[in-house]
Amino acid sequence: MVVTEDEEGSATAPWLSDVLHNNRRELRSAARKWKKSKLDTDLISYCTLLSKFSLEVTTAKTSFYKEKLETSAQDPQKLHNIFSSLLNPPAPPSPSSLTAEDFTTFYTEKMERICQTFTSLPTSLTITQSALHYFFTDTALNCSSRRGFANYSVLQSYYLPTGSNPFSYAPDHLT
Repeated sequence: MVVTEDEEGSATAPWLSDVLHNNRRELRSAARKWKKSKLDTDLISYCTLLSKFSLEVTTAKTSFYKEKLETSAQDPQKLHNIFSSLLNPPAPPSPSSLTAEDFTTFYTEKMERICQTFTSLPTSLTITQSALHYFFTDTALNCSSRRGFANYSVLQSYYLPTGSNPFSYAPDHLT
């Protein structure tokens, strides 16, 4: 059996057609919708799509292997290879040998290297209560955006020294 790869690089089965890919996309969308809403109607919709998709995959696999067996009926070696691949599928790739400890070590060392690149930091920071309050409100921080901070210039004013005291990290109008 030949397994191809799609655009993202993940393995795809040869019997999965564009229609099945679209149906799988709809199925995943319905699952996300149900998990979000927890409504019975969304669950019924998801279950309906799931049974439809399962039936279509079974039909596609059956017709794929039926055609493959019919074309190889006269060649015993090909038939043996087909049955062998069905009865003894290839072993899944071995799990990663990396452990949580490896990740912790890597992350800690990386953070230490990054910290070493900074020049010495001030020993004390003055951040006022109003500056902290403003920082944690929706006007200064846009949590729904993947881009992070919504208003960088506002945040800069809290973390760059301003005013007469070089160690003060709050805007003068908030101190």
